Amino acid sequence: MAALPPRGEPRRWPDVPAPDTAGDDVEAPEGLRLVSSPLLLEPHPALVDAPDLMATARAPWVALHPDDADAAGIRDGDDVAVSGAATVHLPARVTRDQAAGTAWVPSHADGVTAATLGATVTVAPAPREEPA
Repeated sequence: MAALPPRGEPRRWPDVPAPDTAGDDVEAPEGLRLVSSPLLLEPHPALVDAPDLMATARAPWVALHPDDADAAGIRDGDDVAVSGAATVHLPARVTRDQAAGTAWVPSHADGVTAATLGATVTVAPAPREEPA
C-alpha cells in the first residue's frame, strides 16, 4: 500500500481583531436555547413504505434540565407546549443529562422542525382541554 504524503502546515486564520463590546449592554434572550438532533428512527415521510422501521420509530419529546423544569412547573411526563416562532406539544423528559438553560427536541417533532421553532423557545405546561 502506498504511503500518504506528509501533511503540510495547517491553514492559519488571518489576524482579525475582536470587536470591542466592553460598553455594550447586551441582554440574553428570554427562554431556553433550543438544541436539536435527529433521532436514529423518527416518524418521517421517508419511512412510509417501511412499516417495520416505522413501527420502531420513537415518538418525539422535549428534554429539560431539572432546574428549568422546576422553574416552569413541569414534571417528567407532563404534556408541554414548546413555543418559539411556532408551537409544538410534546411530553417532557426531565433529566440531568440536559444542560441547564437549554431544551432539546428531535429535529422533526410532530410535523414541526426545530428550525421552524427558532433558536430560543419557552416551555410551559400545555393547557388542559376540559371535557365538554
